Amino acid sequence: MKNHKVYIGVGSNIEPEININRSKKQLLQYFDCKFSKTYKYAAIGFKGAEFLNLVAKFSTDLDLQKVQEILARIEKDIGRKENQRGLSNRVIDLDILMFGDLIKQGKKPLPHRNLEDCIFVLEPLVELSPKEVHPVQKKTFKEILDNIDQ
Repeated sequence: MKNHKVYIGVGSNIEPEININRSKKQLLQYFDCKFSKTYKYAAIGFKGAEFLNLVAKFSTDLDLQKVQEILARIEKDIGRKENQRGLSNRVIDLDILMFGDLIKQGKKPLPHRNLEDCIFVLEPLVELSPKEVHPVQKKTFKEILDNIDQ
């Protein structure tokens, strides 16, 4: 079995302190996570309360589908509803940012598209792993963050 290095974006703007802490506790039940500090960002693309965001990092020998199932279960346990998609308020949002060196297209591409230009993902990611290289862009996350226009 291959050990995959995984990065998860964690965000909430509905009772964010409570829901971020609940998500961290639940993630730790499944994975040996290291967490960035928590950052505050304005809602982007819609009117809503500020978001709290962080990144979790862990290694696992589980496959992508199993990790996705665990994250979906955690989101549901914390109270995320099906209508909390796209640009909207969120009880909790757990997105796989990178799954090892996997590159995949489709509805949920990997690496996640937010790794290219979203400060709310890149700042906490750079805190954890500034020298990690984006598998498509072949730049470190620190280089990407230093060159985004936000």
